Amino acid sequence: MPVGEDRSSGRGIAIIGMSGRFPGARNVDEFWRNLASGFDAIRPPRPEDQASTRLGSDVLLHPDYVGSRYYLDDEKLFDAEIFGFTAAEARITDPQHRIFMECAWEALESAGYLSKTSGLRIGLYAGATLSHDQLQVGNDRDYLTTHVSYKLNLRGPSI
Repeated sequence: MPVGEDRSSGRGIAIIGMSGRFPGARNVDEFWRNLASGFDAIRPPRPEDQASTRLGSDVLLHPDYVGSRYYLDDEKLFDAEIFGFTAAEARITDPQHRIFMECAWEALESAGYLSKTSGLRIGLYAGATLSHDQLQVGNDRDYLTTHVSYKLNLRGPSI
């Protein structure tokens, strides 16, 4: 049975646009190139990340501590105006919510749909982890899809 096919109703679900941000890849095409070539995007710690960590200097300076990890590039860039955010709202919005909103926009562009004018019931299904580094008002993972659906005028299910 093809992905998304519902035999009881005869209607299926079509994935017609994709977007994503990954360590070492700004989009899905770069991700697949990296995967096919065996590229490993793990990097040593950046000074700004070590400065903002909750780990004490005893841990950071320990010879067995390995701070290398996967980083997203440009995670702090966000076009607040295009999504109707004030600068203050953008600053306090969880980075994974900002990136997800950008990816949702890019997926709609990839599919060739303008959510504000299409009249289609476009749904949004997603998940996120709980961030402990941001304010919780408007940043809870349970708020992710409904907030993006509202901002992008999506009229389908938002789960």
